[in-house]
Amino acid sequence: MIDRRKFLRLTGASTAGLALSGTLAACGSNTSTPSDAQLLVDESRGALQTLLSSPELTQLPRYIRGAKAVLIAPELLRGGFIFGGRGGNALMLVRLADGNWSYPAFYGVGGGSFGLQIGGQVSQLVLTIMTDKGLRAVEQSSFTVGADLTGALFTLGAGVGASTGLNTNADMYAFSQNKGLFAGGTLDGTVISEDQGRNDAYYGFGTAARTIFLGQKSNPGADQLRNLMPR
Repeated sequence: MIDRRKFLRLTGASTAGLALSGTLAACGSNTSTPSDAQLLVDESRGALQTLLSSPELTQLPRYIRGAKAVLIAPELLRGGFIFGGRGGNALMLVRLADGNWSYPAFYGVGGGSFGLQIGGQVSQLVLTIMTDKGLRAVEQSSFTVGADLTGALFTLGAGVGASTGLNTNADMYAFSQNKGLFAGGTLDGTVISEDQGRNDAYYGFGTAARTIFLGQKSNPGADQLRNLMPR
Protein backbone atom coordinates (compact mmCIF):
# COMPACT_ATOMS: atom_id res chain seq x y z
CA MET A 1 0.00 0.00 0.00
CA ILE A 2 1.09 3.60 -0.55
CA ASP A 3 2.22 5.52 2.53
CA ARG A 4 -0.30 8.37 2.49
CA ARG A 5 1.36 10.45 5.21
CA LYS A 6 4.74 10.37 3.51
CA PHE A 7 3.17 11.31 0.19
CA LEU A 8 1.30 14.28 1.62
CA ARG A 9 4.42 15.70 3.25
CA LEU A 10 6.11 16.31 -0.09
CA THR A 11 7.12 19.96 -0.44
CA GLY A 12 10.37 20.09 -2.45
CA ALA A 13 10.76 19.56 -6.19
CA SER A 14 13.50 16.96 -5.88
CA THR A 15 11.65 15.13 -3.12
CA ALA A 16 8.46 15.13 -5.22
CA GLY A 17 10.31 13.60 -8.14
CA LEU A 18 11.73 10.80 -6.00
CA ALA A 19 8.37 10.15 -4.37
CA LEU A 20 6.66 9.99 -7.77
CA SER A 21 8.96 7.26 -9.01
CA GLY A 22 8.37 5.29 -5.83
CA THR A 23 4.63 5.81 -6.03
CA LEU A 24 4.39 4.58 -9.60
CA ALA A 25 6.47 1.53 -8.74
CA ALA A 26 3.91 0.68 -6.06
CA CYS A 27 1.10 0.66 -8.65
CA GLY A 28 0.42 -2.34 -10.84
CA SER A 29 2.46 -4.81 -8.78
CA ASN A 30 3.29 -8.17 -10.35
CA THR A 31 3.34 -9.83 -6.91
CA SER A 32 -0.33 -9.34 -6.06
CA THR A 33 -2.34 -11.95 -4.20
CA PRO A 34 -6.06 -12.77 -4.48
CA SER A 35 -6.69 -11.13 -1.11
CA ASP A 36 -4.84 -7.98 -2.21
CA ALA A 37 -6.98 -7.79 -5.34
CA GLN A 38 -10.17 -8.40 -3.34
CA LEU A 39 -9.23 -5.58 -0.98
CA LEU A 40 -9.03 -3.18 -3.94
CA VAL A 41 -12.46 -4.38 -5.12
CA ASP A 42 -13.93 -3.77 -1.66
CA GLU A 43 -12.29 -0.34 -1.36
CA SER A 44 -13.58 0.60 -4.81
CA ARG A 45 -17.10 -0.41 -3.84
CA GLY A 46 -16.85 1.79 -0.76
CA ALA A 47 -15.55 4.74 -2.78
CA LEU A 48 -18.31 4.35 -5.36
CA GLN A 49 -20.95 4.20 -2.62
CA THR A 50 -19.56 7.40 -1.08
CA LEU A 51 -19.63 9.32 -4.35
CA LEU A 52 -23.06 8.01 -5.38
CA SER A 53 -24.52 9.16 -2.06
CA SER A 54 -22.94 12.63 -2.19
CA PRO A 55 -25.54 15.43 -2.40
CA GLU A 56 -23.06 17.44 -4.47
CA LEU A 57 -22.60 14.79 -7.17
CA THR A 58 -26.23 13.95 -7.86
CA GLN A 59 -25.61 13.61 -11.61
CA LEU A 60 -23.05 10.81 -11.17
CA PRO A 61 -25.63 7.97 -11.39
CA ARG A 62 -26.92 9.37 -14.69
CA TYR A 63 -23.42 9.56 -16.13
CA ILE A 64 -22.71 5.99 -15.07
CA ARG A 65 -25.97 4.82 -16.66
CA GLY A 66 -24.93 6.52 -19.91
CA ALA A 67 -21.32 5.33 -19.78
CA LYS A 68 -19.65 2.69 -21.89
CA ALA A 69 -17.03 2.05 -19.19
CA VAL A 70 -16.32 3.22 -15.65
CA LEU A 71 -12.99 3.40 -13.81
CA ILE A 72 -12.90 3.64 -10.01
CA ALA A 73 -9.81 4.72 -8.05
CA PRO A 74 -10.54 4.45 -4.31
CA GLU A 75 -7.37 6.28 -3.28
CA LEU A 76 -5.57 8.45 -5.82
CA LEU A 77 -2.67 10.31 -4.21
CA ARG A 78 -1.15 13.49 -5.52
CA GLY A 79 1.36 15.91 -4.05
CA GLY A 80 4.29 18.16 -4.75
CA PHE A 81 5.52 21.68 -5.20
CA ILE A 82 6.54 22.91 -8.70
CA PHE A 83 6.67 19.25 -9.78
CA GLY A 84 3.61 17.14 -9.11
CA GLY A 85 2.80 13.47 -9.43
CA ARG A 86 -0.12 11.17 -8.98
CA GLY A 87 -0.41 7.46 -8.34
CA GLY A 88 -2.84 4.82 -7.21
CA ASN A 89 -4.64 1.62 -8.07
CA ALA A 90 -7.96 1.35 -9.85
CA LEU A 91 -10.35 -1.00 -11.54
CA MET A 92 -12.56 -0.70 -14.59
CA LEU A 93 -15.89 -2.16 -15.62
CA VAL A 94 -17.23 -2.13 -19.19
CA ARG A 95 -20.87 -2.29 -20.25
CA LEU A 96 -21.64 -5.63 -21.89
CA ALA A 97 -23.88 -6.15 -24.91
CA ASP A 98 -26.80 -7.15 -22.66
CA GLY A 99 -26.54 -3.89 -20.71
CA ASN A 100 -25.00 -5.42 -17.60
CA TRP A 101 -21.56 -4.51 -16.27
CA SER A 102 -18.53 -6.72 -16.75
CA TYR A 103 -16.47 -7.94 -13.85
CA PRO A 104 -13.70 -5.46 -12.97
CA ALA A 105 -10.28 -5.40 -14.60
CA PHE A 106 -7.41 -3.98 -12.56
CA TYR A 107 -5.33 -0.94 -13.53
CA GLY A 108 -2.54 1.24 -12.17
CA VAL A 109 -2.77 5.03 -12.36
CA GLY A 110 0.36 7.16 -12.72
CA GLY A 111 1.78 10.27 -14.31
CA GLY A 112 3.73 13.42 -13.70
CA SER A 113 2.98 17.06 -14.35
CA PHE A 114 4.60 20.48 -14.22
CA GLY A 115 3.08 23.65 -12.86
CA LEU A 116 2.37 25.60 -9.73
CA GLN A 117 1.05 22.87 -7.50
CA ILE A 118 0.94 23.28 -3.76
CA GLY A 119 0.08 20.78 -1.07
CA GLY A 120 -1.10 17.19 -1.07
CA GLN A 121 -4.34 15.58 -2.09
CA VAL A 122 -6.10 12.26 -1.63
CA SER A 123 -8.97 11.63 -4.02
CA GLN A 124 -11.70 9.09 -4.51
CA LEU A 125 -12.17 9.18 -8.26
CA VAL A 126 -14.72 7.81 -10.71
CA LEU A 127 -14.15 8.19 -14.47
CA THR A 128 -17.11 7.65 -16.80
CA ILE A 129 -16.14 6.81 -20.39
CA MET A 130 -18.90 8.16 -22.63
CA THR A 131 -17.85 7.74 -26.29
CA ASP A 132 -16.83 4.96 -28.66
CA LYS A 133 -13.46 6.70 -29.05
CA GLY A 134 -13.00 6.62 -25.29
CA LEU A 135 -13.99 2.96 -25.16
CA ARG A 136 -11.46 2.07 -27.86
CA ALA A 137 -8.78 3.89 -25.87
CA VAL A 138 -9.49 2.14 -22.57
CA GLU A 139 -9.57 -1.26 -24.29
CA GLN A 140 -5.85 -0.85 -24.93
CA SER A 141 -3.41 -2.08 -22.28
CA SER A 142 -2.43 1.55 -21.53
CA PHE A 143 -3.90 4.96 -22.34
CA THR A 144 -3.20 8.60 -21.49
CA VAL A 145 -5.76 11.22 -20.49
CA GLY A 146 -5.43 14.29 -22.72
CA ALA A 147 -3.77 12.32 -25.52
CA ASP A 148 -5.89 9.22 -26.17
CA LEU A 149 -9.09 10.75 -24.83
CA THR A 150 -10.34 14.11 -23.59
CA GLY A 151 -12.11 14.75 -20.34
CA ALA A 152 -13.60 17.13 -17.82
CA LEU A 153 -13.11 17.05 -14.06
CA PHE A 154 -15.92 17.55 -11.55
CA THR A 155 -15.26 17.75 -7.81
CA LEU A 156 -17.48 18.17 -4.79
CA GLY A 157 -18.79 21.71 -4.71
CA ALA A 158 -18.28 22.22 -8.44
CA GLY A 159 -22.01 22.48 -9.11
CA VAL A 160 -22.48 19.09 -10.75
CA GLY A 161 -25.62 18.57 -8.74
CA ALA A 162 -27.21 21.61 -10.38
CA SER A 163 -26.77 20.23 -13.89
CA THR A 164 -29.96 19.01 -15.57
CA GLY A 165 -28.63 17.44 -18.78
CA LEU A 166 -26.28 14.61 -19.66
CA ASN A 167 -23.26 16.17 -21.37
CA THR A 168 -21.39 13.71 -23.60
CA ASN A 169 -19.22 16.15 -25.55
CA ALA A 170 -16.07 14.86 -23.86
CA ASP A 171 -14.80 11.29 -24.08
CA MET A 172 -14.84 10.97 -20.31
CA TYR A 173 -15.88 12.75 -17.13
CA ALA A 174 -14.12 12.52 -13.78
CA PHE A 175 -16.03 12.81 -10.51
CA SER A 176 -13.87 13.29 -7.45
CA GLN A 177 -14.00 13.80 -3.71
CA ASN A 178 -10.76 15.44 -2.59
CA LYS A 179 -9.20 15.45 0.87
CA GLY A 180 -6.34 17.86 1.36
CA LEU A 181 -4.98 21.14 0.02
CA PHE A 182 -4.29 21.38 -3.69
CA ALA A 183 -4.02 24.34 -6.05
CA GLY A 184 -3.84 23.96 -9.82
CA GLY A 185 -3.25 20.85 -11.88
CA THR A 186 -5.17 18.65 -14.26
CA LEU A 187 -5.79 15.01 -15.11
CA ASP A 188 -4.07 15.50 -18.48
CA GLY A 189 -0.96 13.36 -18.67
CA THR A 190 -2.36 10.72 -16.35
CA VAL A 191 -1.39 7.27 -17.64
CA ILE A 192 -3.72 4.37 -16.86
CA SER A 193 -2.18 0.94 -17.47
CA GLU A 194 -3.43 -2.61 -17.11
CA ASP A 195 -2.36 -4.27 -13.85
CA GLN A 196 -1.50 -7.74 -15.05
CA GLY A 197 -0.46 -8.91 -11.59
CA ARG A 198 -3.85 -8.26 -10.00
CA ASN A 199 -5.77 -9.55 -13.02
CA ASP A 200 -3.81 -12.81 -12.80
CA ALA A 201 -4.30 -13.05 -9.04
CA TYR A 202 -8.06 -12.46 -9.23
CA TYR A 203 -9.02 -14.42 -12.34
CA GLY A 204 -6.14 -16.79 -13.10
CA PHE A 205 -2.79 -16.59 -14.84
CA GLY A 206 -2.73 -14.94 -18.26
CA THR A 207 -6.00 -13.01 -17.87
CA ALA A 208 -6.07 -9.91 -20.08
CA ALA A 209 -8.45 -7.02 -19.45
CA ARG A 210 -10.06 -7.52 -22.86
CA THR A 211 -11.01 -11.06 -21.84
CA ILE A 212 -12.75 -9.71 -18.74
CA PHE A 213 -14.51 -7.03 -20.80
CA LEU A 214 -15.89 -9.71 -23.13
CA GLY A 215 -17.64 -11.32 -20.17
CA GLN A 216 -15.40 -14.39 -20.21
CA LYS A 217 -14.14 -14.04 -16.63
CA SER A 218 -15.96 -13.78 -13.32
CA ASN A 219 -15.31 -13.72 -9.59
CA PRO A 220 -18.16 -13.70 -7.05
CA GLY A 221 -16.12 -11.40 -4.83
CA ALA A 222 -17.01 -8.54 -7.19
CA ASP A 223 -20.75 -9.20 -7.36
CA GLN A 224 -21.61 -6.55 -4.74
CA LEU A 225 -19.67 -3.94 -6.70
CA ARG A 226 -21.42 -4.87 -9.96
CA ASN A 227 -24.81 -4.74 -8.25
CA LEU A 228 -24.02 -1.25 -6.93
CA MET A 229 -23.31 0.09 -10.42
CA PRO A 230 -26.29 2.06 -11.80
CA ARG A 231 -27.72 0.49 -14.98
